Amino acid sequence: MLCTEERDESQDRDGECGDEQHDAEYGDDEYFHRMVSLSWLASRVPGGRGPRQWNAACQEKVLVYYGIFSGIQGRISAVLRLVGGVGRSFLRGEEEVAMPSKRRRQIMDKVRVGAYHCYTRCVRRAFLAGVDWVTGKDRSYRKEWVRKRLEDLASVFMIDVLDHAVMENHVHTILRNRPDLGKKLRRREVVERWLRLSRKKLELNRRPTEKEVDEVLADKNRVRELRRRLSDISWFMIMLNEPIALKANIEDKMSGHFWAERFASERLPNEESLLLCSLYVDLNPIRAGQAKTPEESTYTGACDRLRDMQAERREEERRKEIALRRVLGEVEETIEMDGLRGGAGKLAAVALTGRARSGWMSPLREEGDGYAGAEARRRASDTGYLPMGLEKYLMLLEECGRQEVEGKRGVIPETCPPMLERLGLDPTRWAEEAQEMARRFARIAAKCARQAGERSPRRKK
Repeated sequence: MLCTEERDESQDRDGECGDEQHDAEYGDDEYFHRMVSLSWLASRVPGGRGPRQWNAACQEKVLVYYGIFSGIQGRISAVLRLVGGVGRSFLRGEEEVAMPSKRRRQIMDKVRVGAYHCYTRCVRRAFLAGVDWVTGKDRSYRKEWVRKRLEDLASVFMIDVLDHAVMENHVHTILRNRPDLGKKLRRREVVERWLRLSRKKLELNRRPTEKEVDEVLADKNRVRELRRRLSDISWFMIMLNEPIALKANIEDKMSGHFWAERFASERLPNEESLLLCSLYVDLNPIRAGQAKTPEESTYTGACDRLRDMQAERREEERRKEIALRRVLGEVEETIEMDGLRGGAGKLAAVALTGRARSGWMSPLREEGDGYAGAEARRRASDTGYLPMGLEKYLMLLEECGRQEVEGKRGVIPETCPPMLERLGLDPTRWAEEAQEMARRFARIAAKCARQAGERSPRRKK
């Protein structure tokens, strides 16, 4: 035990030292960690001090107690995490001092364009968007909530949705903020976009009236803040997570957290990291054992793009078939138009109006994919993010999916045929189709020559 006079002298010496000396010796973060963790232990020592009363005498006592408690480091570290908020703390040695995770503003640059991998998990990693192993309830329909909400938000925010994967207990998104596009929006358009959003319901609000827009336009600072929010990924995730959590809690008649945290994020600085992260996100259902192939991995960006590609190819083949039959006289032009309007033409209507499943996501190829999604107000821009098209990306995805990964049970089976064959895009079939087209064009040429020969004698008569 130190006497009262010695403690007072130690306290005075510590006060004379000041914060500047501590900062110069340890740095802000390290000094804060040592101060909180050691002060907590010192408060348990007879004669100990609080955080602002730390001195050399307390340090000596803590070192003694450190030797006593060295056999129960895990338990002390757990207490320090709860009480001191420090993490693994002082007891693990100077080389393993746990530093706090970076703040989101240190990861995300809200002024410059950048791509980020954002992910969030359900509380306790429960299957709140799938089949509950305990109750047996199937809540897989909630995945469509997330996908539809992402599509709606992509039409409002100045943020590109590059890729996504909706799993049973977590959601992956790859987002790219576009503050450069947000600066180009007119003030009225900024307000109109923001008033479409709601934090309480999944659907977008109705279009605001001129009176509602004018009320917000009267406040210039408010408009400036709304313009910033439209390209802010944090606000994008708020508008994504909160309505889903609220609707799910109402449906389950529960209260409390639906998501375990706001969201975690990681910056993707270059094309290599973008490509690897996109492959990782699209392979999530396969690695989790929920699907065997990318086309079966519903609620992923790759599956949505693949379905639209198949729809466009089927529609293109159908149009060629109708054109050939019309030339051969097997079908009238009115039948073609009726086909476009009828049930068989639903696929054609989708192709004409836009990609039904993936039109709201950014294209893969950097130069774009020929679809004017930004003009249709379905996405922020038509700029892609990879130096390859969809076909090459799918082949690379297939190759990666066939590789086994340690710790992951899912893999594309070896018995599964290649993707080109599964999609009907193999070169053999293309060659057969080309030969069939040549034969049919030969029939067309013969018919045209025959009709020309029949008409010429009539003109002579």
